[in-house]
Amino acid sequence: MTKGLKSVFGLSLFLLAACATSGGKFGKIYPGMTSDQVAQTMNKGPTKVNQFSEGYAAWYFGEDQCLLMQQDKVVAKNVTEEKAEIEAWGLGGMTRSQKAECIPPGYKSTAKVERTIETPFGTVKH
Repeated sequence: MTKGLKSVFGLSLFLLAACATSGGKFGKIYPGMTSDQVAQTMNKGPTKVNQFSEGYAAWYFGEDQCLLMQQDKVVAKNVTEEKAEIEAWGLGGMTRSQKAECIPPGYKSTAKVERTIETPFGTVKH
């Protein structure tokens, strides 16, 4: 590989890694931010809010991103995680997806886990 091509290839990998880890606007949210700061950063409010006791609230941005707020400040955040469980080289595969969930300490998780099976004949979700 020529030096110029190596540089372009290395820069491309760096940019892809930066995009994958940045998380867009959601990636700029950090613990301690107020609800006003979150709304400014995201350019919108949450699509759904679940209220809990002791000043906790879960703010959802779609189904794949959530913030746990307490007393109007971010205390945690979570995103949907996808993981390939089986790949069958052109014949299909199976992926496991655990939906984002934000719950206060002491509450039981109700996170949805979904498996998607892709075959040459179609896709099945369960």
